[in-house]
Amino acid sequence: MSAIHTTEMVFSVPDDWFDGSVSVFEHDDFLDNGVVVIIRRAPLRETVEAYVERDVAETRRSLPKCAVLARGRQRIAGYDVAVVQLGWASDEGDQFQVAAYGSIRPGRVFRLTAAGPMANRAQVEATFRQVVASAQPVKGS
Repeated sequence: MSAIHTTEMVFSVPDDWFDGSVSVFEHDDFLDNGVVVIIRRAPLRETVEAYVERDVAETRRSLPKCAVLARGRQRIAGYDVAVVQLGWASDEGDQFQVAAYGSIRPGRVFRLTAAGPMANRAQVEATFRQVVASAQPVKGS
């Protein structure tokens, strides 16, 4: 069994289970600005590039008028990651996200996303840059 440490507790799961958790972080004024930071962890059964393409394609199918606005690569916590910016329409107005995809451990991928209303795009991008600048690798990863 593997010990899982969360903010609330420590518990055990079978060794062959993976961390597929999603963590969402929002500011006290979320209802005013709508900017969130999300990290999702998932198993990686393909290359990171193939995972990115599949994830972007699924996102584009599920969100109305979703478009890729930019693609690139950058370093986060010492790792080379793929970065994709998306925009889409929603009932609350046009939305924007910037997502970084990377694999730090074999067989695992993370997606670090900052998202919010397109009207707050500059704040979303600034939040993403702040999170990326503060990122440090975890020992043993």
